[in-house]
Amino acid sequence: FAFDFSSIFLHLLQLCVNSKEDSSWHNARRIRFIRNVLVLPSFVICRFGIWPALWWSAATESTNWLKQLEMTLFPGAALVLQCVWHSSMICFMILNLVYLERLLNHPHLQRILQAKT
Repeated sequence: FAFDFSSIFLHLLQLCVNSKEDSSWHNARRIRFIRNVLVLPSFVICRFGIWPALWWSAATESTNWLKQLEMTLFPGAALVLQCVWHSSMICFMILNLVYLERLLNHPHLQRILQAKT
């Protein structure tokens, strides 16, 4: 849900950036407002606040389940699953850092904001 919520505003920003230049959606003030007030805060809060909290919650609350699964499968299965889980979460967080950097320095967005001010 956290990714979907931040994606709603990203799609709105994409709509504004890719609309026709004579459209009211392609307005530098509107694009700046959407980016600074809606997109950036929701992106940072959802992807760097809520998502890591869910990650931590899932990791700490799944210990009993992992122990039961390990008894069912094979010794060390819990460790393997935890390694896979944490590795994928670390990859997601690295990707989110890349996406944030791209969002902050997107050349097309920068060109629109500089040309219209």
